[in-house]
Amino acid sequence: MTFPSMRSLPARIKSWAECGFRPIAVTSWEWFFMRLFFAALVMYIFTDWHPYQFASQPSPTGLARFADLTFLHHPAAYTSMLWVAGICSLGYVMGWGLPVVLPVLTLANTLVRTYANSQGFTHHGYQLITLTLLTQTLVVWWWYLRGRKNPANTLPLASYLVYYSQGVVAFSYVVSGLTKIINSRGLWLWKSQYICLEVVKSTRTRYYAELDPDLAGDSAWALWLLQHRFAALALFGCGFFLECFAFLALRDRFWALLIGASLVAMHESISMIMQLSFLNHELLDLIFLVNIPYWFWWLAQRMRGRGETLSA
Repeated sequence: MTFPSMRSLPARIKSWAECGFRPIAVTSWEWFFMRLFFAALVMYIFTDWHPYQFASQPSPTGLARFADLTFLHHPAAYTSMLWVAGICSLGYVMGWGLPVVLPVLTLANTLVRTYANSQGFTHHGYQLITLTLLTQTLVVWWWYLRGRKNPANTLPLASYLVYYSQGVVAFSYVVSGLTKIINSRGLWLWKSQYICLEVVKSTRTRYYAELDPDLAGDSAWALWLLQHRFAALALFGCGFFLECFAFLALRDRFWALLIGASLVAMHESISMIMQLSFLNHELLDLIFLVNIPYWFWWLAQRMRGRGETLSA
């Protein structure tokens, strides 16, 4: 048995990378399902931002530093924003007026979340949705201002929208991994054995917020992690490396499925252990990385081909 030499390893990696990491052909029905699911997610979060806790912005962030957003506290603002989001989401699903409906959705979502974050408590559970909307807006504008007239573009707009949406989702995890490295001065992996303290913190925070008796007392997971520190290091280390190498989802469909499903599993384990939910991130992983409708179609095609072979 022969093994590849270390000298050939970089060449193999280069060859493997050159075969992917580019937009691929996306079918119209596949992109329709992505638009449908993403629009449903956007509409879902638009129903979850009112009323605000305060009719002011004591800790302005982002656009709130330059504009007074207190008008969003008015009850009529909620209804108006729902209508705007609903009309634009419908246009998005149908593929109508993307250069207009996408920036409107992006701006509306940015305003309501900025005002919420300007009230003294910063919540980052919606930022990835906003970034995805912004990315799709920039891709659509680029396409209509330059790409549509460029004969070198042999792929449809949908291919670029899907690819760069995957990119912003995947690289959000890479940034998370790099942040852990920087803030811990390279010691995050070793310090992950002490995450049991964070488990206690998050569990008690949720208990005092909901007063759920099932969350009272010491967390069983925290105790287990405390007693099995190296198991904790291995468990959270897997999640850490998954974040750092999430960009591999951009290689091709299979890697997008593999990374996406792994990220969903990671979020579910975090939710179970730390009582921290990242539902929006999971749904974005499912929509743009896992892409369930495509793999159902792929499986059906394989089974049909196998059936034809057997009947022959």
